[in-house]
Amino acid sequence: MTDVNVEVIVCDNCSTDDTPVVMQRFSDNPKVKYFRSSFNIGPTANYNQCLERASGQYFMILGDDDWLSPNYGQVLIETTRNEDVIFVGRCIATAPDGTATHKSSDSEFEVSGPEFIRDLIQLEPYTARHAYFMFAARTKSMRDAGGFPSTEAGQHTDNMLLMRLLVDRKIRNNPAAVNYYAVYPESYGNSNVRSVAVAT
Repeated sequence: MTDVNVEVIVCDNCSTDDTPVVMQRFSDNPKVKYFRSSFNIGPTANYNQCLERASGQYFMILGDDDWLSPNYGQVLIETTRNEDVIFVGRCIATAPDGTATHKSSDSEFEVSGPEFIRDLIQLEPYTARHAYFMFAARTKSMRDAGGFPSTEAGQHTDNMLLMRLLVDRKIRNNPAAVNYYAVYPESYGNSNVRSVAVAT
């Protein structure tokens, strides 16, 4: 990302793949921090481990099949204007072949927490302006809200944290901050409607 200090925290939840080997390539990079659990602590505890180890002003969880535009960090800072708000960038969902399957709004918007919650209950995010499934907020605010709540198999915990944050904060969007997430049959991104139902 350009003109923004970025910290990448990888919390390896006792993986059985080549994650340790891959992360060895970044051992000399001070911006990349790698931690490996000696046993599987579950997804929610692993998310919270990332949150607790973070030292940056803002925090977001990024899945291994998600990616951000090069200017994401810069636009996040410009859009939030140093306020305690939730940042939602324009999001594009992609199929395995890279084809865009869904795009959030091209226009800027700002809504209050209660208004956004009403939209969530009515499942409006999938037909209207919102792309709530990838958001960033102040690290301190996430910690003060209790971090990621414990849920079955760690599903929907990010949305439940979002609901807590929405109680007294606004959502601020900037269509220039593009982020992408993959949707395929077995992906978390394919369960967003159920996610809204559980969170609300």
